[in-house]
Amino acid sequence: MTATYSSRRRGDGMLCGISLAAVAFGDVLEGARKRRDLDSHTLAARAGITLVDLYLLEHGRAEPKLGLLLRLAAALGVSPAWIVEEVFRWMEPHDDGFMEDL
Repeated sequence: MTATYSSRRRGDGMLCGISLAAVAFGDVLEGARKRRDLDSHTLAARAGITLVDLYLLEHGRAEPKLGLLLRLAAALGVSPAWIVEEVFRWMEPHDDGFMEDL
């Protein structure tokens, strides 16, 4: 996955008010959706969320609760564990010590 966030990062894992984990999750979510040739409308409908909510998630402006993570994984046909592993993999080269605080 490629980085899609600003390099203006603070030392507390926040990127201009956006958490690194949220940005990583959004990038993983959008990438998984596109690799499965799903448009935003289809994924949102399958997961039972609005397009606005999906936009916020994919752009790192929101983080999902567990129930939504499970619904998104099911809608994408992947395991929730796969999503979490991909988020951690995405964060490794970008963490600047953030992962140590988890």
